Amino acid sequence: MMRTVNKLKNRIKLLLSVSVLAVMVCSAVPVYAEGRTYDVVFKAGSHGTLETSDEKGLSSITFKQAYGEFTKAGDVGIKEEDGYYFTEWSPEVEDTVTKRTVYVAQYARLVDSVMYKVNYVDAEGSSVAAPKFQECNVGDSRTERAVTVTGYTADENVKTAVISSGNVEITFTYTANGPEVETVTETNTVTVPGPTTTNVVTQTGTPGTTTTPGAAATPGTTTAPEATTPETTAPTEEPGTTTIPDEEVPLAENPGGGEDNEDQDTTTIEDEEVPLADKELKKDNSKWIYSAIAGGGVLVLGAAALILARRRKM
Repeated sequence: MMRTVNKLKNRIKLLLSVSVLAVMVCSAVPVYAEGRTYDVVFKAGSHGTLETSDEKGLSSITFKQAYGEFTKAGDVGIKEEDGYYFTEWSPEVEDTVTKRTVYVAQYARLVDSVMYKVNYVDAEGSSVAAPKFQECNVGDSRTERAVTVTGYTADENVKTAVISSGNVEITFTYTANGPEVETVTETNTVTVPGPTTTNVVTQTGTPGTTTTPGAAATPGTTTAPEATTPETTAPTEEPGTTTIPDEEVPLAENPGGGEDNEDQDTTTIEDEEVPLADKELKKDNSKWIYSAIAGGGVLVLGAAALILARRRKM
């Protein structure tokens, strides 16, 4: 009876060790995948060819996309053979890239043909990409994907509509990507005889514009503060004392050569862009290594527990 209980305990320990190792390995895989680039392949299939804005008559198109990017199925044009129309990609296109994937175009015969239009416009209705005219059978449910337009973002990546007649249009509306707002913090130091006053001004907009005190400041400008000299009161001399006057505090030299600093040139040093891809990949690789080491440790502990259990039996 005692042997049976010990054997059951040892099996439970081994099962727990293997389970923990499996969980750690599986959880490490997505971390390792982030930051990597994958091939996303589109193939023409048996009744058509593929095309891009630069090339036509292609049998396949390959995009190199980073993990998590939106799949560029909308950037693939299809030219069908007479009597056929494109129906879908097989397998079904994933919204984002997670691995290397191959998609093959599927076709069907035209029986009751109808034409519909796909528009790519901005908020004012102006085209940001050439419209697409697609043919299908009446009553088909059609899924279209947004095309990539540099400097713009589509309102939706995927849209679906039922084509019941020849006047159906599917429209993607694009919004221009605005410039990043730069925030600059400037420090103005005014030196006068006596204490030193430091004014810190935070500017949002384009740095480098200065207005004189009292003038109306426009957005994105910095108003230089007025320098004030603190009032001083001469000390009262008492009988039998001698007053030694304070020496004048030397003023800092003005690089501009004048009394004010308003004409002084300001040089802005731009930060260089730091490439992140390699750094992120190294970080992901380190997480993978740490997970593998931890999993190996758990496996060793499980094996050790199994050996001890067998020795107890002997």
